[in-house]
Amino acid sequence: MAMLRQEGFSGPMWDLFSGRLLDGCRGTVMKWIESGRLFGMAMDAGRPATLSPALRAHLLRDENARHDLASDVLLAAVRVFRERALVEGQWSASGGANLRTFFLNMVALQFSNATRAWAASERDREHQSLTGEIAQWEDEREATNPYRAADARMELEALGRHAAFPIRPMIQLRQLEWKPADIAEALDMKPRAAEKAWGRFTKQVRGQGTDGRPS
Repeated sequence: MAMLRQEGFSGPMWDLFSGRLLDGCRGTVMKWIESGRLFGMAMDAGRPATLSPALRAHLLRDENARHDLASDVLLAAVRVFRERALVEGQWSASGGANLRTFFLNMVALQFSNATRAWAASERDREHQSLTGEIAQWEDEREATNPYRAADARMELEALGRHAAFPIRPMIQLRQLEWKPADIAEALDMKPRAAEKAWGRFTKQVRGQGTDGRPS
């Protein structure tokens, strides 16, 4: 902790420490989501997390969904943990709780906000899947015009020219007509994580021209 403090709780040492903390707690948080314990902890902390019965059932049957929600709340918690517990000094070795326990308490405090964001993302994903057949039909109809297809390809390349990983290789592989599952495997990503990354990219560029300004 003295070494982390000397580095200002930033830089490579912080990245190593926080990465190990997140990896070490992810399994526990996923189990607590599945069992409902984290919902109870959030309630006890005065920040109840509510989900529809359908989304609660989705969490129970889908490990990828639990992984996504756990990752979201862990990332939110580690930012607050850094500022409050470490920078502001709310945690101390003599306070009765070790670092991991203190961090998991932060997870419970952040669970409500993370759950709302995750639920909104799931509802949006469901909506996109329901309308996907119409969008696919429209894409195929437009692709029958070779000039429209060429324009679309050039626009996509322009939008992704300065994109970071994994968007740029995703664009290149999609242009080679790779399937989403194959793209995720090639990039060593979980299918849901790859899907969410692509969804964020398409939302970002929707309504924008190739110069990045609203069209």
